[in-house]
Amino acid sequence: LSVRRFMLQRVIRLYPLFLIGVALGSVKAVGQILMHDGTALSLPALTMTLIASPMMLPTPGANLVSIFPLNTPGWSLFFEMIVSLAFGAALFRWRNSSLLLATAIAAMLLLPGILSHDGRVAGLGTSWPDFAYGFPRVFFSFLTGMLIFRMTQGRERQVNGDVLIAILALIALLLGRPDSWFNAEYDIVVLMLIIPAVLWCGAIWEVPERHQRFFAWLGDISYPLYILHFPLLMIYLFVARGHAIHPAILGIVFLLAM
Repeated sequence: LSVRRFMLQRVIRLYPLFLIGVALGSVKAVGQILMHDGTALSLPALTMTLIASPMMLPTPGANLVSIFPLNTPGWSLFFEMIVSLAFGAALFRWRNSSLLLATAIAAMLLLPGILSHDGRVAGLGTSWPDFAYGFPRVFFSFLTGMLIFRMTQGRERQVNGDVLIAILALIALLLGRPDSWFNAEYDIVVLMLIIPAVLWCGAIWEVPERHQRFFAWLGDISYPLYILHFPLLMIYLFVARGHAIHPAILGIVFLLAM
């Protein structure tokens, strides 16, 4: 499989829903301008992002809250395309020892960003001031996934109900919000130890057959939910702020749209 063909497959997989997200974000951005919303993008900034975003490129402008103002999760797709290009061109040839070294380097480069970003991984790489941290953030995750895949490849997955406990534990960790003094340590442990451990469990264990269709469905909708939730949420908040509509009604509409 050539690099060109591999990248084309990634674009076919990711681009359609990404473009829908950009379109939804555009609706919200234009609505803000027409309603003279104080948080609206300026016309030059909107014009620039309407040119850059459809090409999966970040919008220039140090004063922007996000490098993808119309759909913030686009930041990760931009970096994912870069790491996918690196994978198609070279990473798939690397030995495990080289991947392990590269993963450790990415982790070390990411740590200062976490410590200086209010102790949070969230947000790193999404705006121009911390744009550079997007590289180690995405490369660490991608290389960790490669290592786990290689180390578990060929192993027969065992049906184990305990994997459900691991899934529930992960949900609890993601929903948890520690006190501010504990933020950095919490994010570092979750990102670099617990999530890889959960991925390892997922690679060697299989959920009981009665649950497989449900979890397969969750996997199918994970990317659409990720790439579309933000513009839909922003539209929801914009409408809720500008109109006297009961929050419960708007919440139902939002959930149906998702």
